[in-house]
Amino acid sequence: MLRIAVTDRSPTPPRLGEHRAESIGGHGVFIVDCLAQRWGTRPEGEGKTVWADLTLSPQNRGLRRRGDAPPG
Repeated sequence: MLRIAVTDRSPTPPRLGEHRAESIGGHGVFIVDCLAQRWGTRPEGEGKTVWADLTLSPQNRGLRRRGDAPPG
């Protein structure tokens, strides 16, 4: 499991609304909801932190930094 989190200054919680592919913007929560095993928010100062838990597949357990050569 990999947890990612992003903090911003806005106290407004993200909202998973109806996704419209032709819309400009509003895709972030939709993408997180599709990819994450679970996600949520927590208050952080005057803003919030949005977190998401992603399942790592067996071939991705040995994470590499961008630019590193693949193993083997």
